Amino acid sequence: MVFTATGSCLIKQDSASIVGTPTTDGDSETTYSCVASDNCNYEVHVIGNYESSNGRHGFFTERVAGDTNVIVSVSGESPRPLILVLTSYEPVRWRLSVTSAVIIDRVILSGYYASTVTSSSSNAIRQTETLRDPDNHYGYGTDRGGGRTAELLLYLQQRFGPVSSFSGSYRADRWELNIHRTSGCSFNSNCPVPSAPENGAVNVTGVQPIVARYFTSQFRHLNFEFFQWLVEESMFSAVSDKPPDYHQAVNLPSAHSPPSYSSQ
Repeated sequence: MVFTATGSCLIKQDSASIVGTPTTDGDSETTYSCVASDNCNYEVHVIGNYESSNGRHGFFTERVAGDTNVIVSVSGESPRPLILVLTSYEPVRWRLSVTSAVIIDRVILSGYYASTVTSSSSNAIRQTETLRDPDNHYGYGTDRGGGRTAELLLYLQQRFGPVSSFSGSYRADRWELNIHRTSGCSFNSNCPVPSAPENGAVNVTGVQPIVARYFTSQFRHLNFEFFQWLVEESMFSAVSDKPPDYHQAVNLPSAHSPPSYSSQ
C-alpha cells in the first residue's frame, strides 16, 4: 500500500503520533496521519473522511449528507493563525465543537460533493471557505475508492506552507482533534536544496540535511524497495501520487544513501 508524502508530511497507518482520533458508533477506525512542525506562518490541520456513517449515497440514489462531529481541544499558545481543513468525498455535515476559548481563523471545506460546517460557538470560526475544485481537493490518506490526498496537501502547502497535521479515515462519525500549539517551528530556510539530474536518476549521497524543500525530478513511479527505505529510515519522502514531478527530501544525513533507483 502506498501512502502519500508531501513536504514533511509522510502519512502512516495507525501511527503512535496522531493529532486526530476517529470513531464510528464508539468504535475506533483505522487512521492515516502525519504530524509536522515546520510551518512558521500558519498552523494547518486537516481532517479527511471518505464518508460519514449515517449519510445516504451510492449509485442511482440521491445523496444525503451524514453527520461527523469534530471535537477540537487546544493547549499551548502560538501567534500563528489556526486553519482547519475538513475534506470528504461524500457530502458531510461537519459539526464543530471547540472545547477551549480558541479562535479558528479559517475553516476550509473541500470535497467531491458539497458539505457544510456548523459550530457550537458562534465566535469560534472567523472565516469559512469552500474550495471550488472537487476533482483534486479531497482525500483521506490512502485514497482507495477515490481521493486526491497528494493534490490537496500540495495545494495547501502552496497557499499556506506545510501542513501541521493530517488525520484521515475512510469513515467516521466523530473526530477528537487534540492540538498542542507552540510558538516555534523547525523550518530552516538556509538548508541547501538538491537538484535531480535530467535523466531522472537520484543521487543523494553526501547531501547535507535539508528540511521541507522541493526538488524537481522526472519520477513517475516508486519501486517497493525504494519506498520502504523512505518509510523505514524516515530520512526521505516523495510525492508518490499525482502530480508525479514533485519530490520532497527531508532530513537526509550525508552518511546515508538510498538503494539504487531510476525512473520507470
